[in-house]
Amino acid sequence: MKTILLFTVILLSINMFPQKGIDKFNPKLNKTASPNAQVYLPDSLTLYSMSDTVLVTASYNQKGNFTQRLVKAWFNGGWGNYTLNTYTYFGANDNSVDLQQMWVNGQWVNSRLDSSTFDSKGNMLCHLFSYWSGGVRKDSILSYRTYDANGGMLTNLGEYMTNGNWANHDRSTYTNDGKGNHLTFLFENWTNSQWTFINQFAYTYDGNGNLLTYLDQSWQNSQWNNGTYDTYSYNSNNDILTLKVQTWSLGTWTNAGLATYNYDANGYLITWLQQSWVNGQWENTGLTTYTNNSNGKALTTLNQNWQSSKWTNYQQTTATYDANGNQITGYNSSWSNSQWQPVDNSFIVNIDGGDYYFTGYSINLSYILVNTTGVTADNNRIVKGYSLSQNYPNPFNPSTRIDYNLPSDSRVTLDIYNITGEKVSQLVNVEQPAGYYSINFGSSRLSSGVYFYRITAVDKSNKNNFSEIKKMILLK
Repeated sequence: MKTILLFTVILLSINMFPQKGIDKFNPKLNKTASPNAQVYLPDSLTLYSMSDTVLVTASYNQKGNFTQRLVKAWFNGGWGNYTLNTYTYFGANDNSVDLQQMWVNGQWVNSRLDSSTFDSKGNMLCHLFSYWSGGVRKDSILSYRTYDANGGMLTNLGEYMTNGNWANHDRSTYTNDGKGNHLTFLFENWTNSQWTFINQFAYTYDGNGNLLTYLDQSWQNSQWNNGTYDTYSYNSNNDILTLKVQTWSLGTWTNAGLATYNYDANGYLITWLQQSWVNGQWENTGLTTYTNNSNGKALTTLNQNWQSSKWTNYQQTTATYDANGNQITGYNSSWSNSQWQPVDNSFIVNIDGGDYYFTGYSINLSYILVNTTGVTADNNRIVKGYSLSQNYPNPFNPSTRIDYNLPSDSRVTLDIYNITGEKVSQLVNVEQPAGYYSINFGSSRLSSGVYFYRITAVDKSNKNNFSEIKKMILLK
């Protein structure tokens, strides 16, 4: 099995080989719905890759929360069990437990467990990650969080189980403005029984709350050293127009990359131009072009590279939808020998108004209409503010999961940097609706070491923006 599938509501991640994917993870789905609400939820998904086929099915409770997720793989002419996730909710704030099991020698065997608790505002207070080894459950990572009155995170303390005891591992400390936007962020490691500086970050905003600048620095030789400096611009609708990235070199800021965005009359993104600074000028590197239906859902996504002074086809994604607006197919292809050929790649699928990523060349989805009769409105579970969770497992090999929350529709980017501040991967660059999201990240080309992941979210409707960075460790 070599496919990674990340599927909203029914699939969080299948870690069969290190690639990347994203899904809108909402274990408390429909908590903001009114009584007698209805929602279309996927009850099955078939994903095709060049090497295998995966089938995912799901079941739901009367609130619309999924209770089980079963993953099967096509093998020797039949479907074989692969993973089973069982979700349990308890308490007034729907604290949750997620138990994952693997199919081994004809039976389900415990694999991992995630347990989370929340306050009355829906902020995660504590998260525990455990795994099974030799039939014995072992606690691995524990995190504690605190927040200000506006829901902005103030501290995030990570502890690792070491020699049978919980021990400090890392600590994040934030300052925020009155809207919950981070102004500064300090990341430290617990080394030789004391906290040691690693990185710090600073942010500025305009009067509408749009992120204007971002600065990251690393602690080396007993001083803070500049890394990268990002500058943003926006149109009158608070849509991002440009993002310029500069790096610190020989005592000055030097241009590195430029992204330029264009929109149609309805405010839907239609092009995204990427350029690099070469020999004192901007040079084209990539162009993404979107065609959308009347609801703003992507019908085609065309990626082109700048070669020999012209745009050359590279990859393309197409999608179709049913009469209810639910996406039912997706297809990935690459340009080869002057024609489009199927290829495994990340592509966007629209489910229940949200965008989700998969890895493969084709998918088929079916839906059921869930009546959430008797569900009372629970505004405590509305996402109150932006947040970025610590990845887990951490350290990781070959892959890890990153969760984040969006309180409103936002333009989101999520990037991975090495310890020197060089960007090594971009996981997300897309508009997403409000909700809970997860992304699975791994890379066979990266070596063991310390990496940082950075999210930037630009809010269109509420004029509120967010940026945050956290550290993760790859051990091979």
